[in-house]
Amino acid sequence: MPYADIKNSSGEFVKPTLDSVTAALATANAPDDFRFSMTNPTGKDAYPIAGATWLLVYQQQKDATKGKKLVEFLKWHSLKARRWRRIWITRRYPRVSSSASSNGSTK
Repeated sequence: MPYADIKNSSGEFVKPTLDSVTAALATANAPDDFRFSMTNPTGKDAYPIAGATWLLVYQQQKDATKGKKLVEFLKWHSLKARRWRRIWITRRYPRVSSSASSNGSTK
């Protein structure tokens, strides 16, 4: 896939790599509603075009069968799919600052 080194807010031309996207996310400060932008973040190593994806899951599912399947998928993705991470380009990112508690509820 074609890509380009892009000039970031620090004036550096940065390649789109896992490290440069991680550097961009490390600058994020997410509010309680988790709406934030990572476009043109500060930092000399930060790629200027980056984003995050969130997954909101209800703790109590209305359909127990679907809920169980969802839990199975999430466990598979986080534990057994590690061998695919290079292909899927997923990565554990630095914790984003927020006033939300660790269980996802707001203060």
